[in-house]
Amino acid sequence: MTSPSSPVSLSPSFAGRRMTILTVILAALNAYAPTSMDIYLPAFPQIAEELNATTSQVALTLAVNLVGIVVGQLFFGPMTDSLGRRRIVIITTVIAAVASLGVALAPTIGILLVMRLIQGLAGGAGIAIARAIAGDVASGKAAARLFSIFISLTVTATIAAPIVGGVLLAVTGTWRSGFVFLFIVDLILAVAIAIYIPETHPDHARTVGGFTSAGRSYLALLRDRIFMGYALTLVLAFASLYAYLAESAFVLQTQFGLSPNQYTLVLAINSGGLMLIGFLNARLVRRWPVRGLLIMGLIVAVFAGIVLTTSVLMVERHVLPILICLFIVVATRGIVTPNATVLGVERSQTRGAAGAVLGAGTFFGGILITPFVGLTPADPAVSMTVCIVVAALFALIVAATMTRAGKGVTAS
Repeated sequence: MTSPSSPVSLSPSFAGRRMTILTVILAALNAYAPTSMDIYLPAFPQIAEELNATTSQVALTLAVNLVGIVVGQLFFGPMTDSLGRRRIVIITTVIAAVASLGVALAPTIGILLVMRLIQGLAGGAGIAIARAIAGDVASGKAAARLFSIFISLTVTATIAAPIVGGVLLAVTGTWRSGFVFLFIVDLILAVAIAIYIPETHPDHARTVGGFTSAGRSYLALLRDRIFMGYALTLVLAFASLYAYLAESAFVLQTQFGLSPNQYTLVLAINSGGLMLIGFLNARLVRRWPVRGLLIMGLIVAVFAGIVLTTSVLMVERHVLPILICLFIVVATRGIVTPNATVLGVERSQTRGAAGAVLGAGTFFGGILITPFVGLTPADPAVSMTVCIVVAALFALIVAATMTRAGKGVTAS
C-alpha cells in the first residue's frame, strides 16, 4: 500500500501531454452524472407541459437518476476489479450516450423515467471507474494532485451545466436539446477513451469470483477502519455541502432579499472558490502530508460553520459575514474531496470497489441530510447553518479519529 505522503509516482505510460488528456477524460467521466442532473433543471415546467406530467413526476426523473448513479457505482466499480477497466468504461459510456438520446426522444414521462434511470447507472459507472483508473496510474502525492485537478475540472463542468442547459433551451426552444448535447459529448468521450486510455488494471491484479468477489471486496472495505473513516468523512462533508445547496436559495433570496441573478452569482462564486482551492491543493500536496491537508480543510470548515451559525443566531443579521462563511465552507471541499478520496482509494487493492464506495458516499451525504434541512420552516437559515456545522464537525471528528494509523501502519 502506497501512502499519499510518499514520493511522486506516475505510471510510465502517462506523462506530459498524455497525462493531460487522461486528466480531462477522467474529469469528463466524473462530471457526466452530476451534469446530467443539472442540465435540464431550468426546463422542468416545459417538460411537465409537453409530456402532460405532474410536477412530482418530473421531479421523480431527478430522483431515479440519483438512485441510478449510486447503484451504478456500487455495481460497476467492483466489476472492473475482475474484468478490467477499459472495456467496461467504453461500454458504459456508449450506454450513457444511447440513454441520453433516449431521454431526448422520450415521448412519455414513463419512458423518460426509464431512460433517466439507465443514464444514472451508466453515469455512476463513469464516476467509479474514473477514480479507479486514477488510482491505477498514479500513487502517492502524484495521485493526490491528479485527483485534485480532475475533481476541480469536474466542478467547472458542473457549474457550466445549468448555464449550458439554459442557453440551449433559449436558443432551441426545447428541453430535449440539452440531452442531444450530452449524447454528442458521450460519443466523443467514448472515442477518446478508446484512443487514449489503455487497460490500466492488468490481468495479474484482477480479482476472481464475480459477485462473490465483489461481496468480499465490500466486506473487506467495511472492516477497514481507516478506509471507512475516509468514506464517512466524505459522506458527512457532502451532507454539510448539500445542506447549503438545499436551503441557501430560500435563505438568501427570501430572508436576505437577494435577487435570482444575485443568488446565481453567489453560487458561481462559491463553486469557483471550490475549483480554485482544488487546483491550489494540487500544488500543496507536493510539500504537505495529504492527511494533514485534509484535517486542515475540515478544521477551517468547522470554524466557518461556527461563525456562520453565530451570525445567523444574532438578533440583527447581516448578509456579508454569512456569504463569506458559506464561501469558505464550499471552497474547503476542494481540499477535503480529493484528499479523502485518494487516501481511501489507496487503502485497497480493489480500487474499483473502493472508488465506488467513496463516490456513492458523496451522493449519500445528500440523502442523509435531507430529513433535517427543513426542521425550522419559519426560519430556514437556522436549519441550514445547524446542519452545515454539525455535519462538518462530525466529519472532522471521524477523520481525526478513524483515519489515524495504528501501530505498525504507515501514517498517511
